[in-house]
Amino acid sequence: MRILLVEDDEELRYEMGEYLRRRKQIVTACGSLMEARNALAEAAAGAPPEAVVCDSNLPDGNGVDFCVETRPRFASCRWILMSGAHDLEQVESKLSALPSQDGILIVEKPISMRHLSQLLESDPAKG
Repeated sequence: MRILLVEDDEELRYEMGEYLRRRKQIVTACGSLMEARNALAEAAAGAPPEAVVCDSNLPDGNGVDFCVETRPRFASCRWILMSGAHDLEQVESKLSALPSQDGILIVEKPISMRHLSQLLESDPAKG
């Protein structure tokens, strides 16, 4: 699976990326939305990601806004949005702007690597 990982915490981004790579995933890890947008632009012409794992709060913007703006161009891409408990309601509210939330999961941070892997491997129609 091709995964775009967007996480500003360098240690966490490294840990998540390495964990997923050990499970034979192809991971593009980005520390900002600017990097993620550039990665998507490059991938759009070839092999776009099959999943995006994105923090909701990033230094250069909001991961939920990124999902809302990007999802229409990558409709088959699964999204896992990671959020702290303090902003789960805001995340859910912003996602209501999408015509469909199928294939979008919201998870509370911190998330275990095993749980993240299970979510990525699960049937998107079930959650």
